[in-house]
Amino acid sequence: MTRAIFSTFVWLVIAGALQQAVSHRIAIGWGVPDFLLVFAIVLSMQRNGDAAGVTGFAAGVFTGALLNEAMAAFAISRMAACMVASRIATSLLDRSPLNVTIVASICTVVSAAVYLFVFPFVVGPPNIGAHLADTIGAAIYNGVIAIPIHLLIQRVAGTAARG
Repeated sequence: MTRAIFSTFVWLVIAGALQQAVSHRIAIGWGVPDFLLVFAIVLSMQRNGDAAGVTGFAAGVFTGALLNEAMAAFAISRMAACMVASRIATSLLDRSPLNVTIVASICTVVSAAVYLFVFPFVVGPPNIGAHLADTIGAAIYNGVIAIPIHLLIQRVAGTAARG
């Protein structure tokens, strides 16, 4: 259990570094990747609902801290997305790259929808049109980057399990 907590923390720190360093540089139009969310979703697909919720909460706190805004909204929305990812993953027969892409896209939309409903209570009503465009772009982008992230995590986990 301690190893899982430590590895989750390390993956989220790596994701936070990627988020700060490259996410806006590799944005395509209004599609900006969210590395913290994708790493949390991919990690949650390998965990039960409780561990996925904790992973999502940690990713939300990291996101709120990095952006310095709406930490509660990020924590709640990421927690919901990761719990949905865990639930979907338990019903899937395999975790192929296509399934990981679909789950990451769906959970990005779930996270954005929950954020949309929680955020007005924290700050005020957002611009819904811009939020919708950002959500669609992020869902597509996150689905694409979920494949190499999934393969990387599987590779490192497989290497660690072997020796």
